[in-house]
Amino acid sequence: MENSLDAGFLEIYKYVPQPFLAGVNLEQVDMDTYIKYLAMARYLEKVEGQAIAEAIKNIFDL
Repeated sequence: MENSLDAGFLEIYKYVPQPFLAGVNLEQVDMDTYIKYLAMARYLEKVEGQAIAEAIKNIFDL
């Protein structure tokens, strides 16, 4: 279980903007809070992927 939590921490730190994590110690939060931040990270990862896909599409539509 700890390895999956560690993987989730990496996702959170990569995608969630730092101001949202200010004052939050992810190692100390309860599971509900951890899941909230992980869901936010995964949503932002999806948004980033869609933005990249749209940019690539626009390049080839020229």
